[in-house]
Amino acid sequence: MGQVAIDFNTGNNGSLIQGVQQPYEIFSTLGNDIFYINLNLIAYPNPTTDQLVLSIENFNGKKFYYQLFNMKGKSLLYDKCVDNKTYINFNRFPSNTYLLSIVENKTVIKTFRIIKN
Repeated sequence: MGQVAIDFNTGNNGSLIQGVQQPYEIFSTLGNDIFYINLNLIAYPNPTTDQLVLSIENFNGKKFYYQLFNMKGKSLLYDKCVDNKTYINFNRFPSNTYLLSIVENKTVIKTFRIIKN
């Protein structure tokens, strides 16, 4: 079934897996996760091809925003989450890895790493 991994390196700043077949993971990469807020944030499907769904449980009319960045840190989108499910169109973006940050009151609550095929 191919090469699973040829090298695995770990350091203080993270880990690196080199090889052909590698898993995709979604995890918080920027900011501090806020633990006292009762939210369940899910971004799917990941990897995506055209549309990403941002699902926020316990939305309760709060003012959440999302911000999409490329891997160079350039802001590509900034918009309000209008309901407990927000649909983000990825059609105009090339295949790449992006960072999607969820913001409340100018505080980053969670950041997802999103892969677009």
